[in-house]
Amino acid sequence: MPSNTDAPFTPHSHQMSSNAQDLGNLRLENDLYKSQARAQSLQASNQQWMRTNATLQEENARMRSQLVLQAQSSHMLPPSQVIFDRQTAEITVLQAQLHHSQYFNKDLTKQLKDAKRVATAAKDALEYARGDFIKECKEFERAISEKDTHILSLLAEIEAKDVQVELVEQEITEKEEAALISQNEIEQLRAAKDETNNVLARAHEELDFERDTHGTTQERLEDALRDLGQERMEHDGTAADLETVLADLEREKKRHEEAKIDLQESRNKLHIARYVWEFAAKIRLRWFCSHPISRPNRHETISDGNRAAHDANVIVDLALLSLGIIEDSYKKWLESMYGIDLEQYIDYGKLKELKAKSKSTELINFKASMSEDLKKNTVSAMRFRELMKEIDEIRGRIAESHESEEEREKAFENNQSVTWVLKMVGAIVSNRDRE
Repeated sequence: MPSNTDAPFTPHSHQMSSNAQDLGNLRLENDLYKSQARAQSLQASNQQWMRTNATLQEENARMRSQLVLQAQSSHMLPPSQVIFDRQTAEITVLQAQLHHSQYFNKDLTKQLKDAKRVATAAKDALEYARGDFIKECKEFERAISEKDTHILSLLAEIEAKDVQVELVEQEITEKEEAALISQNEIEQLRAAKDETNNVLARAHEELDFERDTHGTTQERLEDALRDLGQERMEHDGTAADLETVLADLEREKKRHEEAKIDLQESRNKLHIARYVWEFAAKIRLRWFCSHPISRPNRHETISDGNRAAHDANVIVDLALLSLGIIEDSYKKWLESMYGIDLEQYIDYGKLKELKAKSKSTELINFKASMSEDLKKNTVSAMRFRELMKEIDEIRGRIAESHESEEEREKAFENNQSVTWVLKMVGAIVSNRDRE
């Protein structure tokens, strides 16, 4: 077999040597595989004949032991000649089979030794050929590595050339795009120049027309300037008159704002005074109903008049404070009676909000009306305290189910249980003087 030291390496020569080596190795491997398969088959046949031989030997020994037992037995009848002949024939057949098995076993053992020897020789030849093949593969790999190094250097040079070519192509493309853009700009400039020439031509025509009309316009302008001077003189007098009128208007506007504020205060006082009028009307209607004149709802009118005269009424007292009818010295005493800060409700808007909370306001009046009675341990005072506890429980349940104060107050005003409790509280307040 030629080596790399005897001849220069070429891919074609190495490929032919490699193909021949591969074919030789393939034949050796096939022979080895066939020898191993034959050896395995012979071993299997040998084991099968050995099992058959063992079976025949056991059967021969069994039959011999039976014959001995039959010969030694004194009480048994001697076997007939037919039986003896049959057994002798079977023994002869078994002995023949035994000899045949022994002969076949010897031949099979010889064939197995020959197959092992052939397999060993094939294996040694394969190992020797494989060593040469590995050596040639290493030399081939070394040559391939050298070729790869050379090819990589050539590829690097090619890539560098490709990069340069790409840069040149990119530069050419950019220059072509710039040239295209310049050509478009030149065309746009030409179009703009043509349009400008057209505009200049029209402007010259208009300028000629304006020159013709300028003389007439100049005369009209001089007349207008004279008229403007006269108008300016008249305007100066009008401006002075206008400033006087504006000053008067500003003073009137200020008086109007003050009057508007006074009017709003008067309206608020009028609304507040209405609470006092309604209160006074209930008291006077009670006096009218006390005379023997037939009137509808006489008892109800008298009851309302009695409550107006004898019970607390925070709305009316706040109205009297706001109107100045009650002196401020009573404010502290009224706050202690009603349990609220009266100053925040003097304004009409706040007073209106308090009056809208009818049930809460009624509770404030009931507590103030019962202030003296609660100091005593009477039946009405005890019942009044129980009802106030029910009101507090209702407020607690409402507070648990509503977050904002506005929602709680609305729910309290619409609660039917509160209406029922207030009716009972009102009855206690009306009947407190009868105990």
